[in-house]
Amino acid sequence: MKHLLRPFVVLALCASVALLPTLSSAADQGKASQIAKLDGYVWQDTSNDNKLSFLFGLENGIAVEYAIGMEQAKRNGKQPTLENLNLSPFERGWVIAFENTPRQTIVDGIDTFYDDNPDQKDRHVLDVVWKELIVPALPAGK
Repeated sequence: MKHLLRPFVVLALCASVALLPTLSSAADQGKASQIAKLDGYVWQDTSNDNKLSFLFGLENGIAVEYAIGMEQAKRNGKQPTLENLNLSPFERGWVIAFENTPRQTIVDGIDTFYDDNPDQKDRHVLDVVWKELIVPALPAGK
């Protein structure tokens, strides 16, 4: 059951970090519903600080799952490795692809994707992160 809820917990944490500054300053409900969509239109209309905050929240959610996986592996008498931490493919890919990558570099990568592909602004930011930034950075077979 916990494994089924994990993606929802991570997304809720990410959304809460990204939404709080924007929602508190939004004067109308239209703006709030735009942010919840989190596609390229919203991303490009978001301040750099809020973009960095969104990624910070995402990283924190992944760090929590990583720490839980480490503890579970130790309790089960296993040597903790990235493969046996029960991370989702997205979480594992994030750890591998962005191990030493500053958050601003990730923001710049997302910005560049939407700038270079204006016809794909309807794609969700996490879809862009996964398919355009993480998957191409993974070693073959990961």
